[in-house]
Amino acid sequence: MMKEQIIELLKQGRKLEAVATAHRLGGGTLLQAKRYVDAVERETLNGNSPDDNDRVVRSWSVKYNGGKPVTITLRDQYGERQLVEGTLEWNAILAEITQTRNERDTTTEGKDKRWSFSWWSKRNQERFADTNTHSPSKWKFYLPFGLALVLFFGFITFLTDCTYGYVGLLRQAVMTFIMFLITYAGYLLAIEKKEKWYSRLWGVVICCASCVFGVAIGIALVKDLCTDSLKVYQGEVEVNRHSGRRGTHYTVEWAGDDSPWWADHSINRSIYQDMQGYKKARVEYWQNSGVVKSIQPL
Repeated sequence: MMKEQIIELLKQGRKLEAVATAHRLGGGTLLQAKRYVDAVERETLNGNSPDDNDRVVRSWSVKYNGGKPVTITLRDQYGERQLVEGTLEWNAILAEITQTRNERDTTTEGKDKRWSFSWWSKRNQERFADTNTHSPSKWKFYLPFGLALVLFFGFITFLTDCTYGYVGLLRQAVMTFIMFLITYAGYLLAIEKKEKWYSRLWGVVICCASCVFGVAIGIALVKDLCTDSLKVYQGEVEVNRHSGRRGTHYTVEWAGDDSPWWADHSINRSIYQDMQGYKKARVEYWQNSGVVKSIQPL
């Protein structure tokens, strides 16, 4: 049944459809289907002793745009014509091109480059196909990283007094969000194959460091909000004023502090001024994040 269909298609000059039919009905690879059709064609032609005008000579040219075929021009005994995308002849030509390319790559790797890997040739083909296309991967990196920098420098430059009370807890939450933005940006940089190896290494370092710090302050914040971690200290304290390029900020310290080593007991400027002349105070603070809730001089 299949052979009769192929012979009929060959008589009509539709060899590509004959190959597609053999591939669909007979299974196997496209190359095997083409060889079968060639054998049937030789058998049919030898029996009929065709003239030169009856011989079918086919060729085609394919135009690509960004690695995608846009037009296919077919030349056969009927002349030259453009195929419609999605038709049987269109799909058969693309399938034959893919099959031929894969067999050529496999043969080249086996004979000339035994040390190479198939994914390398596939990656080179993808890079060649994407030569004229714009990759948005860098924007995916710059957007979260830039947003994180704006938030970070905005907080440490203009909102230095927003470190006290519940506003201080909110500031911790925003800092956690900033760290995870930086983590995401570092991850994008680390997996970007088009970047140099040292740029990707920097992405790994940024991703790991910001992730560790973000997880630490995030866990501390969750513990302070979900557990009874509000502590009270009463005794001698020391208030300090720190000035630098980032501006001026104020902290309070005391002996026997049980907060994490990275926690900073920040206060605002008005409390710092109220504490002038006092050496003792009653301090309420969240133990895990170190945020001071209130401070009263004694």
